Amino acid sequence: LGTSAYAVWLETRRPITLATASLAFDNLLTFQEGANGLNLLQAARVSITKGDMNRALQLCATTVLEFPDAPSHVMSQVVFLSALVQHHLKMDTATIIEYMVSLIPLPPNGLTDDHILLQLARIHESIGNYTDSKAAGLEIYSTLKRRRKLPKGVHTFQQWYTSPEMWMSFAHDYTTH
Repeated sequence: LGTSAYAVWLETRRPITLATASLAFDNLLTFQEGANGLNLLQAARVSITKGDMNRALQLCATTVLEFPDAPSHVMSQVVFLSALVQHHLKMDTATIIEYMVSLIPLPPNGLTDDHILLQLARIHESIGNYTDSKAAGLEIYSTLKRRRKLPKGVHTFQQWYTSPEMWMSFAHDYTTH
């Protein structure tokens, strides 16, 4: 029920379906049989959507600690969400960077190493580490240039980094996966 209600909420943005998803996951997770990596991940997503970042972080930690053998696609999403929530809560940046770096070889479903590098660039930028921020951004730019996937008319790193199309493309990928 939680998964279905959350899927409906993603389509309709009706508050009642988000409340239903939250309640369904709360009930499900009271039973040992309902607690598994995927259900905890989905409950964490619902918590983030509701704005309860501490609950989301708790659910991510529970997944890592109690279900370390969860499928890799679940675990990578859990680590990604955990890093983003920790960044939002202004927690230890070194840990957040470590989490993100660990995702480069196996990014969450639907994302690529470029998405992870972009997050790393933004994290470094937020703490004033502009050298590492630019290095991560240049890595993405260089890869896209080699693959001939730069938007038309973009010939420099600065043009690419300030291009609204680049940001919208990444934003679309984050919101659909």
